[in-house]
Amino acid sequence: MQPVLARAQQGAFGKRLAGADLEAMAEEGRALLAEEPRTFAQLRTLLSQQWAEYDQQAVTYSIS
Repeated sequence: MQPVLARAQQGAFGKRLAGADLEAMAEEGRALLAEEPRTFAQLRTLLSQQWAEYDQQAVTYSIS
């Protein structure tokens, strides 16, 4: 299943996340969600601190 999800993420957001460390991004997202349930808006705000140079919608959807 993971290869399918990775291809879908790359197809949808690949250009907007070019050069991003997707594994580090996913780890940060998992850590934030492990603390407590969060909305997309909350995740976007928290993730934008470390991933400001990337499209924030793409970042948020990529970790969820």
